[in-house]
Amino acid sequence: MWRGGLKSPCKLFMIPQSISQYQSSLDSMLVPLRHEVATCEIRLQSVFSQYLIIKGSGLIELCVKEVVAEYARRYSNNQIKSYLVKSVSYENALNCNKIKMIFDRFSSDWWSRIEAATSNSERSAVDSIKTLRDQIAHGGQNGTGFSTVEQYYINVKRFSEAVCNELIP
Repeated sequence: MWRGGLKSPCKLFMIPQSISQYQSSLDSMLVPLRHEVATCEIRLQSVFSQYLIIKGSGLIELCVKEVVAEYARRYSNNQIKSYLVKSVSYENALNCNKIKMIFDRFSSDWWSRIEAATSNSERSAVDSIKTLRDQIAHGGQNGTGFSTVEQYYINVKRFSEAVCNELIP
């Protein structure tokens, strides 16, 4: 099922419901997290930042999977769709380079469309979230504050909306 969203007052686009629900769930948690971050000790702020990093990384992965699934739904049979979705599901810890490689398998113009539809800060946030996610996954520590991670998430969300807008209008 698909749901419309607005990026600008004049441009209507469709976001897969799974992405919309994922974003809504995380957005609703941001209000209490902001309050807690303002009143808690640094170690707990780090945990909240790590949670947002992991969820932001998950949003990127979900977005790529959903775009491929929708493309396959429109242009192939169920067996090919199943194969494509499973193949992309094995891709994780996505940065812009990995996303470009995945999209180039489908169409050589997809990434150029994404670059034109997104800002440097949005693409940079995708790469930053991936780098931070890898640090967490491998037991590393990072000193990235919650407000910085929250800005990355906002930009990742914009990136995912632009991907949906460009590739599954």
